[in-house]
Amino acid sequence: MGAENKKQNAEASAEAEKIIAEAKEEAKRMIAEAEKQVNAASEEAKRIAEEAKAKAEKKRKEATPPAANDPEEYVEYTAPRTTPDAKPIVVGCNGEIIRIQRGATVRIKRKFLEVLRNAQEQEYAAFVAQRDAQNASRTAMADL
Repeated sequence: MGAENKKQNAEASAEAEKIIAEAKEEAKRMIAEAEKQVNAASEEAKRIAEEAKAKAEKKRKEATPPAANDPEEYVEYTAPRTTPDAKPIVVGCNGEIIRIQRGATVRIKRKFLEVLRNAQEQEYAAFVAQRDAQNASRTAMADL
């Protein structure tokens, strides 16, 4: 009886190891598929962000008359006040640096306004890409 039990235990152990190995392989395949889905979603989010950026740039160019594109021309700008003790905004363009007080309307050269707009668009595009990637990741993980 002892030898027969040992044989059965060995067979059961071998079967269990086989099942575990198969489960590991299936888990690896599932993880690889999830990673592919996350990467695809991330690429899609990047594409959407680039399209949004291009559309915004096109609208901005259409809205700005050609004569008003002189980078040295002064324009009025009011920096948003995010908190009562918010620090001034420091902006640089071609080696020239200015400091803009928040909440006050100031006159700045158009080139600095362009830098501020570009920064805002980049920040929004990054936010959209990150949000879309997170949503895609949640969807991919839920599909597992």
